[in-house]
This record gives sequence, structure tokens and C-alpha cells, in this order.
Amino acid sequence: MLTPITQSLYPYMTRVKDIRFFCALLAFVCVVVTFGIAISFIFVDQSFLLLFGSLAPYISELYAVFMMALWLGAIGSLLGFPFLGALGYVREANVSIIFGAAIGLSALLYVFIYYDQVVYFVIPFVVFEAFTLSSRVYFIWKNRVGVTG
Repeated sequence: MLTPITQSLYPYMTRVKDIRFFCALLAFVCVVVTFGIAISFIFVDQSFLLLFGSLAPYISELYAVFMMALWLGAIGSLLGFPFLGALGYVREANVSIIFGAAIGLSALLYVFIYYDQVVYFVIPFVVFEAFTLSSRVYFIWKNRVGVTG
């Protein structure tokens, strides 16, 4: 869902570097994603019960974990190339992905060795998204990216 936004926002941000517009769009996307995920949780149990029958509770747990990753990923992807990349911090946007993948892979290896329930195998995806988002937010905060004056 975010691909059209990020694909059209990146050239705009590269050319104009309108931080206020980006912040307003980021806030709007955060609200829409949060609202969409909240609405999906209202209907997920009935939908999964119809689709999957007795497996619905297990799949519902997986769905909740994936929705957390979706929320983190939506914010993180907007902070990546439409923001950091367009402002000239391409290396930092890419490095956050590489380190996030390494941390996520380490978490997946840990889960593979010590746990045998399926729900634990999707948690490294949340770890990856959380680390990527937090490293981008930390870089933006530390270097005052987008702050004028």
C-alpha cells in the first residue's frame, strides 16, 4: 500500500525537500495505518473462523504479530528513502536495513534453535522492522536531520 506513496514522494522530496509536508504526510499515514489495523482486528476473528476453522486462533496470533510488523514497517519505510535518502543520507538508510536484517537473522536463528512454535518464527520479522525503524529515528534525532537553523 505504501509503494505508490514512497515512489512518488522520493522524487518530490529530492527536489523540494519540504520537511513540513513530509511530517504532515507521515502523521497522516501513521493515523491511517493505525486505524486500518485496528479495524482489521475487529473483523479478523470472524474472518479467520470462516476461512480456517479450528486453526483460526493460531493464525490469529500470527496475524497480530504481522500487523505489529506492518505498523513498524510503514513508518520505517517512509523514514528511509522518501526522507533520509532524499535528504542525502542514502548510506544511513541502507545501513539500517543491513543491520536490521542481521539482527533479524540472529533472532530467527535463536528462535529456530530454542523454540518450536510457529508464532515465534514471525517475531524476528518484528525485530527486524523495530531495529530498522529505531536506527533511522536515532540517526534523525542524533544528527538533527531536517531541522533548520
